[in-house]
Amino acid sequence: MTLKPVKVEGNKYCGPAVISAVAGITTGEAAKLIRELTNVRAVRGTSSWQLKRVFDELGYELQQHPAFFKPYPTIARWLKNSKTIRTAGRIFLLSAGHHWQLVSGRRYVCGRTVEIVSVRDKRVKRRARVKTVWEIIRRAS
Repeated sequence: MTLKPVKVEGNKYCGPAVISAVAGITTGEAAKLIRELTNVRAVRGTSSWQLKRVFDELGYELQQHPAFFKPYPTIARWLKNSKTIRTAGRIFLLSAGHHWQLVSGRRYVCGRTVEIVSVRDKRVKRRARVKTVWEIIRRAS
């Protein structure tokens, strides 16, 4: 699997943005899926169960990973400690700083960057604390 740039159309929040970057749909379509599957009226913030439900509908599975070492490491510490597992083709969904973001190898994308950037880019909030980490896996058809 590879990351895709976020297709912003309508909704600009981070939940629909990460769905867009994985599935290749627009953020408006992602927000519509969230509304339909979770019965919310407006998508301004998303929880992990909402994202899990949408990814499941799109044919993806979320497997939770430990955040490594001390509780709530910074993104910078998590990146350093996860070098061996962050290989090309593996996509990790991070919840850090009340924001959803995706990391694959040394590539990063979220609703703020919209485009795929390096994990060293200055727009990556490296001091944000990582609460949870999931690996996104495409289910076999």
